[in-house]
Amino acid sequence: MVAGNRCRVHFAVNLLGHSRHFHVWVAPCEDAEHTYESLMRAFESLAHLNQQLEQWLVEVAGPRIHGTLKVRVADRFAEERLTLQPLPPVRFSTDYRESRQVALDAFIDVDGNRYGVPAHLCGERVAIQRSPMAA
Repeated sequence: MVAGNRCRVHFAVNLLGHSRHFHVWVAPCEDAEHTYESLMRAFESLAHLNQQLEQWLVEVAGPRIHGTLKVRVADRFAEERLTLQPLPPVRFSTDYRESRQVALDAFIDVDGNRYGVPAHLCGERVAIQRSPMAA
């Protein structure tokens, strides 16, 4: 949100966790040139997506002059490629973490489904974790 010369930035919690996991610094920026809708594309297959991405990198992204650094993106990437490191050995968790109140019948509700939990947790709040595939 911007008010005069002041601005308040809200990052998604998952983005911040992702950036910490991969040791990446996240900074806000304005991109007046593109909207989400203008970036939408359809692909026939993963191979088609990769082919289109390679073409976009060569024809659009690579020759572009970086707005801050004032150098060609392809040239800058060629320099940075030498310092890239492998991904961490542990996969970054994209699981959703939430809490639920255990009902008196020892069940919790998750998206309309009821799951049994140990009876000694009745009335307590419990943490649940689920993968995005189940969301």
